[in-house]
Amino acid sequence: MSRKSKSAFVYYGHRLWFHPTSGIAYVCWNRPGGSTNRRTLDTTDLHEAIERLKGFVDLNVRLPETAPERLPLRQVLARYNQDYVRKLPSAAQNGPALDRWAAFFGENAMVAEVMDRRRRAEFRFWLEQLEYPKRHRDPETGAIVETMHRMAPSTIRRTVEMGNAAFSWAQREGLLTHYEPMPLPPPSPPRRYAPKQSDLVKLWDAAEPFRLRLFIALLVHTCGRPEAVLDLTSFQCDLEDDVIHLNAEGRKQTKKTRPSIPMTQGIRPWIQAAPKGRLIQYKGKPVRSLIGIWRLTVKAAGLDPRFTPKTLQKLIPRLARAYGVSRDLVGPFKGNANSTNRMMEKHYDWVEIEEMRPVADAIDKLWEEIGQMAVRPISPEAVNTNPATVRYEYVTGGTLKAANPLRLVEPIGIEPTTSTVQTRQESRKTKPLRS
Repeated sequence: MSRKSKSAFVYYGHRLWFHPTSGIAYVCWNRPGGSTNRRTLDTTDLHEAIERLKGFVDLNVRLPETAPERLPLRQVLARYNQDYVRKLPSAAQNGPALDRWAAFFGENAMVAEVMDRRRRAEFRFWLEQLEYPKRHRDPETGAIVETMHRMAPSTIRRTVEMGNAAFSWAQREGLLTHYEPMPLPPPSPPRRYAPKQSDLVKLWDAAEPFRLRLFIALLVHTCGRPEAVLDLTSFQCDLEDDVIHLNAEGRKQTKKTRPSIPMTQGIRPWIQAAPKGRLIQYKGKPVRSLIGIWRLTVKAAGLDPRFTPKTLQKLIPRLARAYGVSRDLVGPFKGNANSTNRMMEKHYDWVEIEEMRPVADAIDKLWEEIGQMAVRPISPEAVNTNPATVRYEYVTGGTLKAANPLRLVEPIGIEPTTSTVQTRQESRKTKPLRS
């Protein structure tokens, strides 16, 4: 193929050009003043250069409002992912949903094809038959195995929602003239698993490391989402005014509201025993996730694998309502109340915090009952606050045990039975001084 034919490809006013000496591909376009601008594509292959040129135009060129019949689907998905989705905390979940749209409709599809009723039915059927690999640990051997699973109805619904959101965003940005949203599939049936208070007691008795116990205690006393609890710092906990600000200062509030709530009396000693900065740490560094040791603890306690941190977050408000707390107060405490109930927080934050005090009192009563039912104490005085001194190892069958035998010493701390610290101190006392 001659070099002249290689430079004949044009995409939305941007043409492909190969350097006559090096053979590297460039994308060239004309500025409003008449001058020509170009940028290298770092390739000499024709087909790869065409794909990179399309990607460059889709992400960087501001195109006028276009009808669905003339607007490429790949451009809408690429722009939406680049300018909006990647800035969201849920980018890791939303990105694969957009990839499913591109995988089914193809690279050359137009937005009008998505609006076709027959193609929409085929897309729904394709999503229902789609399988993806899922990793899990074999309970007998402890090895990581990979099995294929079909997507849940909630995942299919989320995929369709992401596509509709992309096209609605394209309309607001002036890229698309009109679009008819795809009907959403029915939601998943409600989960019938409902843990009990006794399950929480079993989980507490099986929890070993201090960071896991602190995580459980914060989930119980704040009813916060696991991500908010892991991000909680000592600077957000006002011990003088008995207030916990789940949303850090300077962080933009999202739809998943992180409210300011009254501090319970049961969580106060745990906050005081936690290190400064991030409350949940391991060897001086913040912990991003505890799902691994959580699953091992759930298995060691003999609980249902569906008992997750989010399940515990939803269990506490249900148990708190058993003490006569109104549902209207539990909603703002959890941070998922409607806009009407959130109006007071926007303007009179401290007033609403005091109104939520009955919820904190109910959680304290629940915490006292857990302490009476549990074998392990609910106070941090008997828990090791220095996790670097204790090592845990995974045993086949999904249990946790300490690598060395331990015994409690003093109100706080755990020390090996054969301590070498005391021996070294005694040897220093008996060692003669140099003359």
